[in-house]
Amino acid sequence: RIGVFLCDCGGNLSRVIRFPDVVAALGKLADIGYVHLGHRLCSEEERERMVSEVQERGIDRVVIGACSPELYEGTFGDVLERAGMNPYLMCMANLREQCAWVYRDRGKATEKAKTLIRRALSRARLLEPIEQEHISVSRDVLVIGCFTDIIPI
Repeated sequence: RIGVFLCDCGGNLSRVIRFPDVVAALGKLADIGYVHLGHRLCSEEERERMVSEVQERGIDRVVIGACSPELYEGTFGDVLERAGMNPYLMCMANLREQCAWVYRDRGKATEKAKTLIRRALSRARLLEPIEQEHISVSRDVLVIGCFTDIIPI
């Protein structure tokens, strides 16, 4: 069950992207367990909503259509961890830089948004959990410089 969380970025994205059309297209897909269009997903209120929706609906993968992953992937990964979910079971579609900022035509921007979200969904379906490992560091070793060629002694 995939949960899709879309953000209109306080109206910045919805000026160009027709989100009702995007939501309608997602409603036709069988493995989508939940679709939410938020005003600002990065707000504390929206992040709390994500936590509760993931927990209550049994969502096991998440796709986020919003700003750049570079800005918010860590933030939303933390949200998934708070919900008890592996943060690596999430994909982001960059609707800001790859749609809203490059299109003036609402139809083209909306179609591009649908395409980016479909691609993120395709990837999300194949994701597997990644577990982080913590490796202890030995402070008994000192490395000075490095050799690019091995010199026989």
